[in-house]
Amino acid sequence: MVNIGLCLFLASCAWLPTKVRKKGSLPDPDLIKTILSSDTITLYSLLPVKHCDILGGYSAKEKQHLLKLPRFHDYPIYGQVRIATLSGRQAWSKLLADSFEDRPQTFCEFEPRHAVRFWSEGAFVDVLMCFECGDMLVYQDGDSPSSHRPVWSQSVHDQMNKLLDDNRIRRDLPDDAETRLSNFLRSP
Repeated sequence: MVNIGLCLFLASCAWLPTKVRKKGSLPDPDLIKTILSSDTITLYSLLPVKHCDILGGYSAKEKQHLLKLPRFHDYPIYGQVRIATLSGRQAWSKLLADSFEDRPQTFCEFEPRHAVRFWSEGAFVDVLMCFECGDMLVYQDGDSPSSHRPVWSQSVHDQMNKLLDDNRIRRDLPDDAETRLSNFLRSP
């Protein structure tokens, strides 16, 4: 007789990767090169609501406010911080390039609240991050996102939040949408 529980367990593990990359690695070395040689680094604070969701689920007043915001990969931008100094860019590039960890994709709803754009010699890399599940999408020169979802450590999350807070950039906090929207409409 076949043990059904064992079969279900083995079937559920079939999606797990056979090889997990070591900390700091990515499949494409050109991506790391672009991050490390960045001429410009911009950190974005995003509202995790896509354009199509704004059109369908908000009142006219709410839509008016949300649709006026600039976009980053179709997500409204609350604010942004450009890392202007050479030493700042070098420190952030090294921190972020060294903090990637590859792992299996999660099954949460991807809600990016942070993004980073790295410019290097006319090429750019965009990284959108969902800190709730840790998933990230990586775009190179505007192409479709990479199929893997690397993550950054909790200390990177904390440092990004601190940089946004220090520059008085509004951040979306993972609470319910109603509170999020009312906070957004009240803020300057």
